[in-house]
Amino acid sequence: MRGQASVAAVPDRAELTAGHTNRAETAAKAMAANNAAMEIVFTALKALGIAERDMRTAGFSVAPVMARADRNSPPRIVAYGVSNRVVVTLGDRALLGAMLDVLTRAGANRIDGVRLLISNADKLSDGARRKAVGDARRKALIYADSAGVTLGGVLKITEQSIHIPGTRMVRAVEMQAMARVPVAAGEQKINASVMVTFAIK
Repeated sequence: MRGQASVAAVPDRAELTAGHTNRAETAAKAMAANNAAMEIVFTALKALGIAERDMRTAGFSVAPVMARADRNSPPRIVAYGVSNRVVVTLGDRALLGAMLDVLTRAGANRIDGVRLLISNADKLSDGARRKAVGDARRKALIYADSAGVTLGGVLKITEQSIHIPGTRMVRAVEMQAMARVPVAAGEQKINASVMVTFAIK
């Protein structure tokens, strides 16, 4: 007998990936400018109360920028691009709007996305599993009663699926709104599905 259940939860944490991308005529100049920009970003984050353990580098790259004078000319290096991204974890989702505002004011010109997270997702998913088993038993009792038999013990339980929507990406338009005013994250559901085999008497 298949049992299904869901548990509702509101994301209480957030994770944001942001950084700075720039170009210069030499790799050294591009790196120097990028380092200076990221120092301002890190200082702004710390001023907001973000601990160093909640900031980690997600990617750093230095690459030549190629171009052709015309279609018949070989490509040549015209500049160097540097990109540095940092992942910031917020224990309080309410700070998200303020952090987006701080980042843009500090010069971050690259925001790859925001993920909304549920901190106690494991505990909630266990609750959904229990409810799913209860749903399977409820259905089995109905069928057993209709068939004139008695429901016995559980012979087998197989989890078919568990869906935890703890990493919903926020669209760019939502991020723009969050930078201006607080935005509700909305309620998300953790869904569980199990297959339970019962004995009958």
